[in-house]
Amino acid sequence: MVLTEFDEEVFRNGMKQEGFQEGFEKGISQGQSSLADAIKRLHLGESAEDLIKAGFDEVTVKLAIECK
Repeated sequence: MVLTEFDEEVFRNGMKQEGFQEGFEKGISQGQSSLADAIKRLHLGESAEDLIKAGFDEVTVKLAIECK
């Protein structure tokens, strides 16, 4: 069995990259969910102003309107 040298900096950078990737993927998932929710609410008759008052950002609302 051959043991390799442990490089703490390489390990730390790998952990940072892994955390970044997980955060990035979570952000995408949350954005998709928010967009889908906004589209559904528009189909149910809510207005763009209603969505903004409910906490949706303007970019998501504009995109939801385009997708509707």
